[in-house]
Amino acid sequence: MMLPSKISGIRHKINTYLQHRLEELGCKGLVTSHGEILFRLFNYGPLTMSQMAKTIKRDPSTVTTLVNKLRKYDFITLVENQQDMRSKLIVLTPKGEAFEKEFNKISEDLNKNLLAGISENEQKVLLKILDKMDSNLS
Repeated sequence: MMLPSKISGIRHKINTYLQHRLEELGCKGLVTSHGEILFRLFNYGPLTMSQMAKTIKRDPSTVTTLVNKLRKYDFITLVENQQDMRSKLIVLTPKGEAFEKEFNKISEDLNKNLLAGISENEQKVLLKILDKMDSNLS
């Protein structure tokens, strides 16, 4: 069994699905990596660039590129960090905040599609296996 190939194929299908849904919403140019940043901001509030890099497990230069694109599309902005003047906080704009509902709907629909026909017990086993695989590669 070529497990990495199967995982890669599923990942490609997920990315294609997400790209299509984002384009339907007029968010052409956004990629799944931008979703990682938005998800963290929706759920944890403002983060510094360094915190974001650690949270999404990307190098700081990649985060800077992703953040700049989200700023270009007015989903986020950077503000002074009152706790540490050497850094800035990534903050959702009103447009970014308004996007949370659509973002959650896309995520919910994707999960439904991925898990269709898979029992709750099978889902639990799958998550345990995926967690072990993730741990094995850490």
